[in-house]
Amino acid sequence: MKQHYYLTDDINSVEKIAEDLHTIDIDDDHIHVVGLDTDAIEEHHLHTARVIDETDIVRSSERGLLVGLVFGVLFAVLGSMFTPFGIEVSGPSLVMITVFIVGLCTYWGGIIGTYFENYRISSFREAIQQGKYLLMVDTEAGQESPLRSMMGKQHPEAKWMGKDSTIANPFHA
Repeated sequence: MKQHYYLTDDINSVEKIAEDLHTIDIDDDHIHVVGLDTDAIEEHHLHTARVIDETDIVRSSERGLLVGLVFGVLFAVLGSMFTPFGIEVSGPSLVMITVFIVGLCTYWGGIIGTYFENYRISSFREAIQQGKYLLMVDTEAGQESPLRSMMGKQHPEAKWMGKDSTIANPFHA
């Protein structure tokens, strides 16, 4: 899936766009709005962006997973080569401790991610602070062309700001 980004000044425009998106088979679960006035977004029965869309939970969890894998494998290798404190660690114990390390690092990565803005929407922060609304539309392969066509013809007030994959990239800077 791809996520398309549109900026517009008017919440009424966002509501009309959402209605028109339904006509090309894009449902509410694939339409998210970011704006300062969340009350207005809810009054217009639009879906505000979820915490997972606004924060870096997913990407940070993925990074935590990668760090956990490195430390877990390192622990397993060193634990099988040496006997720390004179205790020989069995294979199942090494596996369980490695899984624990990976899980703990993934968990803490997610916790840390809640403190940071999603890397995808951080470039729109200034426009959002100025009162604009960011509309994020998730599309499947066959929906991209109808979306671009419909938005260009019926909603020129909404400026297309680009698209990205819906899959978080842990290596994105």
